[in-house]
Formats: sequence, C-alpha cells, structure tokens
Amino acid sequence: MPPNISVILPVYNGEGTIRKAIESILQQTCSDFELLLINDGSTDHTLEVVAGLSGQGGLPDPRISIYDRPHRGLASALNYGIRQASGTYIARMDADDYAYPNRFALQLCYLEQNPDIDVCATQVIFEGDPENEGLIQYVTWQNRLTSHRQMYLNRFVDSPVIHPTLIIRKSVFTAHGFYPEKKGPEDFRLWLQWMAQGVRFGKVEMKLFKWYDSPGRLTRQHPHYNRDIFFRLKAKYFAEWFNSRPHKDNASDIWICGTGRHVNHRTRWLSHFGITIKGNVDIKCISPTKHKIRYSDIHNLSNPFFLSYVSDRKGRMEIHAFMTDSGYTEGVNFYMMA
Repeated sequence: MPPNISVILPVYNGEGTIRKAIESILQQTCSDFELLLINDGSTDHTLEVVAGLSGQGGLPDPRISIYDRPHRGLASALNYGIRQASGTYIARMDADDYAYPNRFALQLCYLEQNPDIDVCATQVIFEGDPENEGLIQYVTWQNRLTSHRQMYLNRFVDSPVIHPTLIIRKSVFTAHGFYPEKKGPEDFRLWLQWMAQGVRFGKVEMKLFKWYDSPGRLTRQHPHYNRDIFFRLKAKYFAEWFNSRPHKDNASDIWICGTGRHVNHRTRWLSHFGITIKGNVDIKCISPTKHKIRYSDIHNLSNPFFLSYVSDRKGRMEIHAFMTDSGYTEGVNFYMMA
C-alpha cells in the first residue's frame, strides 16, 4: 500500500547538516511516509552520508529512496521528487533544518479537519544569526499569518509561509502546476500562481520546525533570489489580479505610498505590466502637486487604489493603520507591497 506522505528532501553539498535533518524525519510520530532524498549533484560527501543513514545495523530502511542526479537546481530536484512520489501528500524538508517529532501528525490532522485547505505550513523557531534583525522580523511576521485570508492579503509583502514546513496535497501540483524552473524564487512564484488560481493555504499555530539561516542558503547567495526579481513578480501578479477584478470597468487610479529612489526602482515594474501610476502619497510632502499629495489629502481623490512600497516595519504598520482608519479595505482599496 502506498504511504500517506512522500517527503521530498533535495540536497546540494549538505554533508554538515543532512544527518540531523534526516534523523528528525525518521523520528516522526507519524511513520506512514516515504523519504525521497534527491542528491542534486553534490560535490562534497553528501551522498556518502546519506547512504550511511539509509540503513541501520546494515539493514536498509525501506522508507528511504536515494536519487543521485546531475546538478540542475532546486526547482528541478523538487519536481523530479514529486513525480517519483507515491503518497497522497507531499511534505517538504530542507537539508539544513529540523522538524519536531509531531510535525507530520499535527499537519495531517489539520488537513483532515480542513478539507478546503490545500497547503499546510507550520510556525517556526528561527535558528541563525541573532544580529540578522531583518530575518528575525520576517519570521515573526509570517508566524502571525495563520489563516488563508491573512496569507492571501499579505502575499505581495513576502512569502507568507516558510517553504520547507509545508505539507501539500499532491493533487494540487497536477491541477495547478509544478515549481517553475526559471530565473527567480521558485517557491514565491508558485505561491502567487497558486493563490491566483484559488489554492488555499493554512498554518498550524504551533512551532513545529527549526528553520536555520545558514550562510550557504540559496536566498542569500544566488542571483535568482535578488530583491528586484521579487518586485517584478509582485508587479506581475498584482497586475493580473487588478485587471481581472469583476469591477475593473470602474477605473481605479493607482497611487503609490512612499517616494524616493528605492520606491521608484521597485514600482517601475508596474508600468512594465501595464499598470499606470497616477502619483505618490508622501508624508514629507510640503508642496502638493497633481501627482504628489499628502496623506491628509487622500479623501479628495476619486476612486483611488493605494500600493504601499514602504518597507521598514514601523512605516508599513503606520500606513496600514492609517488606511484602515481612513475607511479603506485591504485587498479592495489598498495592498502592502513591501
């Protein structure tokens, strides 16, 4: 009988961490799984470590399968693993992270109790540089997003889930697409694509995962994960959403919250995807013009839609509070984009 869960664990040069990651999977209280280890052309001793862990006392663990492939990148390894999987659910795991023993059991329970949810994440404990304030704030922020609505409304800020915590119904890949094997963050692109197609996300409100910020993490060192590519993706999927609204014939003027070189650089992608910017709302505006106004003047606008590109946490919170206090609704009249 096929296992209930197929765990996809791609690894590239993970000899120093892979043992702990695998052991955390083998110690799950829910044992009805297969573990598919995809060695993505490692040049260190990863393959030897993995081979040694696949057996105990010289006997192979029948739940473990090892696939040794040329180095083709994370998305390719993930898609390959999913196509080999025989489980009803696909569980993700990375080679430098740690899953608590009850992770699978609680996520499966969540999915069974919420049949409308397709993708289940967990909250995480951050393990990494205590001086990395930006990443610590990100973890705190995404831990607070637990409902599909919260994650959907925040999808243009950053990834509302941490990828290796996920358990996904395998049918979602068949119906809505696999990881895109192109330049850019494969997971964030896929979440935007899936959410646009109606795939629903949920999150167990427990910290069931230790997420390590290692110096070699792809998002730190690979050019495919630079911030500019993220803003291009946000602009693309926002434009698709904006132009597909049922009430799109009621034209809305796009106003940008924030000014300056960084904001202009981030918003240039909007015009690339056919979005016209009417002007900017600036807290420091001294002399308002036709295309640059104060926040106190927004009530004079006719049918505005606001996009906030202010990225610092305090500024983002203040703008969000101002918009809601002014009677505007997130996802209807405004979106946070940074």
